[in-house]
Amino acid sequence: MQAAPAQPNPAFRKTLEPFSNEELLDLLREKDARRADTIDPDNRRRLERSLEIIHTLGEVPEVKKTESHYDWLLLGVDIAKETLHQNIHTRLHTRLDQGMIAEVQSLLDSGVTPKRLDDLGLEYRFILRYIQQEITYEEMCEQIATKSKQFAKRQLTWLKRDQEIVWCDPTDRKAISETVQNFLSS
Repeated sequence: MQAAPAQPNPAFRKTLEPFSNEELLDLLREKDARRADTIDPDNRRRLERSLEIIHTLGEVPEVKKTESHYDWLLLGVDIAKETLHQNIHTRLHTRLDQGMIAEVQSLLDSGVTPKRLDDLGLEYRFILRYIQQEITYEEMCEQIATKSKQFAKRQLTWLKRDQEIVWCDPTDRKAISETVQNFLSS
């Protein structure tokens, strides 16, 4: 796929700072309804980038698939929902045990704004709220886990639409190996 031929414009992005995500989506809808219908309304960076591209080019160009000189095999890891949820909890607590709260505090201390931390992702967003004493440690963990599960579900829904992905049981190494070997020998 190709990227839009528009350079980043920090001055224009600065003009978007006062707007909420909902207001940015409304602006995008006014300027390019097609793009507004396909964008994640909670992804501020993509909302800003779309408006930035429109500011430069007049619209967000349609993404055009380009032909590749290569064949490829896309494998998807098909794990049970319970296992996925357990993995999310394990990853969260591992990151917290490894000092993620101290990392967020260090970023704040070095001048990173709370708004920028909020934009970095859901873990940073909820850890920031914990540091600012808006939520308890338990609420932070619960909200990160819940939002991570919701995000994983959205990702899986999006990926399942891709008919090129071959879904594999990660515990069935023999089937995965056969799939790869068949692809390589075709």
